[in-house]
Amino acid sequence: MVRVMVSRTLDNDGELIRLAELELFLRSGFAAGSVEMRLSQDNGHTWGMWRKKSWAVGEYAPRMIWRALGMARQWVVEVRISDPVEVSVNAEGRVA
Repeated sequence: MVRVMVSRTLDNDGELIRLAELELFLRSGFAAGSVEMRLSQDNGHTWGMWRKKSWAVGEYAPRMIWRALGMARQWVVEVRISDPVEVSVNAEGRVA
């Protein structure tokens, strides 16, 4: 099963935003799985490449962190998760 989530646009009135890191907080642990993330810097019209992270069986709360993501005037994040069981997700970004 693959689930896809897309964030709202992060915008700062046309000013550059440095996205220092993005962390996903997953609650899993029953099976191995993977999460992929990609970014758009133009309100979702074009997208960067997928960046993949995985977790193993038994990792109950794996930390998925992507760092040094760059600068843009607008950011949109798309995440897709493949896991054969239910996964709860919370996300937090750090803007510097």
